[in-house]
Amino acid sequence: MRSASATTIQSAEIACLIDSALGLGRSRADVLNRRLLEADARIDEVSEPSATTPPPFRLAIVSLLFNWPSTGGGIVHTAELAQFLSLDGYDVCHFFAVYEPWSVGTVTESLPHNSCAIQFCDQSWNREGIHTAFQNAVDAFQPDAVIVTDSWNSKGMLASAVSSHPYFLRLAAMECICPLNNVRLLADRESGIRQCRKSQLSTREECLSCVKTNAHSSGSLHADERELVGFGEDAFYLELREAFANAEAILVVNPLIGALCEPYAKDVRVIPSGFDARRFDNLPDRNLREGAWRILFAGLVHELMKGFHVILEACCRLWDVRQDFELHVTGDFEKLLMRDIPIAPVRRQEKWGLANDHTEFGRTISKS
Repeated sequence: MRSASATTIQSAEIACLIDSALGLGRSRADVLNRRLLEADARIDEVSEPSATTPPPFRLAIVSLLFNWPSTGGGIVHTAELAQFLSLDGYDVCHFFAVYEPWSVGTVTESLPHNSCAIQFCDQSWNREGIHTAFQNAVDAFQPDAVIVTDSWNSKGMLASAVSSHPYFLRLAAMECICPLNNVRLLADRESGIRQCRKSQLSTREECLSCVKTNAHSSGSLHADERELVGFGEDAFYLELREAFANAEAILVVNPLIGALCEPYAKDVRVIPSGFDARRFDNLPDRNLREGAWRILFAGLVHELMKGFHVILEACCRLWDVRQDFELHVTGDFEKLLMRDIPIAPVRRQEKWGLANDHTEFGRTISKS
């Protein structure tokens, strides 16, 4: 029997939180047990509601930077959250923006949940236009509650748009904590890579200065989004603080982020992000080395903040001591070798060789 995925647990936790925060009747055990049964395919069909059955709880999910399909963690979590809450009996609609110049809202495969694409043109792609469009679309849906998901620094703007309804803020990584890149990671050639300890909720001026200094390192979409929401204006910060203060709860992925948010919110809940394990069903067989320890790096190898260079250097050093392990890497590894990553070039060329269908480090590295 297939076990329930981590997404099952995550969506059940959020469902219980919504019920609790809004005073609904279902217990955590009721919600979780039902979700586990559905995920294990032990409920074959759902009976038709009787005339006395109350209408399902209506839930809107709103996000600004959505595409599908996607490998982005925040986007995947948004899609699977909507999917599994729908399976739990909620009447869910996901509202997302479509703006072609930014390549957001591009959907090329069917979504596993109900959705509403809100179209924007150059004239309407501004704070006022986005606020009004989301407000009108969500109001027409008449939700019982709203979850604001993957939207970086625009959380405050979207929360304001749906503020006539009870709403929850779901933070992916350190959205709203770090306006630079959502992970508080700083990198430059002089100082190398270091972790920042600031939070724009408490150190607004320092974060403004950091963004001015390091904006070039955060990517064009981050820069465009900060400009869109007026990040440098006092009104942006006031709106963000109000969004936190008025939310039913802030949903975070770990206790550290929760601790950073607690002084500014009336409720903070730690709900780790899950994933639907069924995405990995029926994968093709791979030739795996017998008896070797296998280390998996599942991330974007070309993005410095994902830290692939760290595990790569660690494997270089470990290989000098022992050769009983394999590092499996997702992505196009040949392209990675052409990039300037912080590892000694001579060592890299001595250790790595290319095969027809995979890349090898001795016999340690293979490409997924």
